[in-house]
Amino acid sequence: MKAKWISSVVLATLVVSGLFAADVVQKKMSPTEIFMRQKLGYSEKIVEGITLENYDLVISNGYRLMLMTQSNVWVETKDAVYLEKTAHYRGDVVAMVDAARASNTWDVLTAYTKVTADCVDCHQTFRREQHVKSVEKSQKK
Repeated sequence: MKAKWISSVVLATLVVSGLFAADVVQKKMSPTEIFMRQKLGYSEKIVEGITLENYDLVISNGYRLMLMTQSNVWVETKDAVYLEKTAHYRGDVVAMVDAARASNTWDVLTAYTKVTADCVDCHQTFRREQHVKSVEKSQKK
């Protein structure tokens, strides 16, 4: 009897959860948002690599970050300041990968901190501009 009651509660919870999940409207992400989410995934793996002193994980995900900077999505903005910030970011990613090759945790951590600061700086500079362009583009449709 008790097992039947527990099963009923679990079933009811799943049904109610499903109903609420169906009501949630998923926002369609833009290509830039998808791209930046991927960058966060690589960054997460770098943090894991630093924490576990798994330098190969840092190196491989550092390379992935570097490859992202060569994508059309990345270089969408031709602004000179944006390109300058990208060059600085690339330099910091290279420093992080070089430190990982040398198995120097503190230098990897220092370089990763700079990479993160580069991201924040660029986002603070360009996110509003990108948002305005996105809104303008969606209004034209």
